[in-house]
Amino acid sequence: MIDIKIYDYIENSELKNYWDQLYQINLDQDVISHPFIFNNYDWNKSWVINIKDNKKLFICILVKINDTPILLIPMLLRRVLNFNFAELIGGKETDYQNILINKILYSKNKRIILKKLRDIFRKKKIYYLRNKSINDELTINFFKDLFNYSYIFKYDESSYLKLNKSGLNLPKKVHKNIIRTKKKHEITSYTIKKNDKDFDEVLDKLIKTKNIHYLSNRVKEMPKERIIFYRDIALKEFSQLSCTKINNNFSSFHLGIKDRDTLIYLLPTYEKKFSSLSPGWIHLDFLIQNSISNNLKTLDLTFGNESYKKRLKCHKLNIFYVFAFNNLLILPLVAIEIVFKRLYNSSRLRYYFYLIKVKLTK
Repeated sequence: MIDIKIYDYIENSELKNYWDQLYQINLDQDVISHPFIFNNYDWNKSWVINIKDNKKLFICILVKINDTPILLIPMLLRRVLNFNFAELIGGKETDYQNILINKILYSKNKRIILKKLRDIFRKKKIYYLRNKSINDELTINFFKDLFNYSYIFKYDESSYLKLNKSGLNLPKKVHKNIIRTKKKHEITSYTIKKNDKDFDEVLDKLIKTKNIHYLSNRVKEMPKERIIFYRDIALKEFSQLSCTKINNNFSSFHLGIKDRDTLIYLLPTYEKKFSSLSPGWIHLDFLIQNSISNNLKTLDLTFGNESYKKRLKCHKLNIFYVFAFNNLLILPLVAIEIVFKRLYNSSRLRYYFYLIKVKLTK
């Protein structure tokens, strides 16, 4: 029998058990081609506790049959007039925002599941969902089926590098420069575990250096709640903290997360005083070689148009913005939002917005 439960507290032990179970089912079914460590319970628990806007209500809808989970929808609700507007949890920190689905059981029970969920959404007055950073076809099709109306457009692209054990993974010129630098300087790169004595020091330097880069680019530094979040994530088993020293001085840092056979390039930075020696490339080379040694097959560089990605032989993964709604009364609002998001998504207009922001902060 199909049963639906709603949780309003992410630290609920029963919810954790179902979440972990469904996460493992997704691993076993291997139906999702992209990294979905961002669906991990510990990642999302930390995000909700440390980052979530307190003005928004957390709920998690669980669909199960007997005691086997089928579907998990963790959302934030924001009240607007007499409606609830929904979004998946994760915010800016979560590069891929998708839901966990037991594809086999969902396909067998799709009609009854959708009917029950529509009733719940109607009772809770959840008439509108908007979400960027969705890249999973199962998630997109689920929301298209759940809501009466939907509009989806390509928001961005993420880049990932298929690691080559026998050949070069970096551009030849970069590789030659790294070899030349290693001959002239003492280069040491290594990973740091949470029990190592220099763990806190390296993490502190990573955050401090990242904030220096933000400020130099006229971007606000990392807010306190995000720093607390990344500190917590760094302690998780799926995280990897690493650094590079040049002549015994810290030069570059990285906090990444591991997903199956993939390392996600999450939070890299470097000391500007070493810029002439390309510490970012040196550390990226270390991460690639370390990943290959640990049988990882992919380095996921996530989305963004950083210039270094253009020099790599990257594969691309489309990222989508999803607008889904049930009530035509909010169509004008949805239309305005879609137009604005599409305009902002134009690379040229985004650049103009950036220039305006820079001028305003001078």
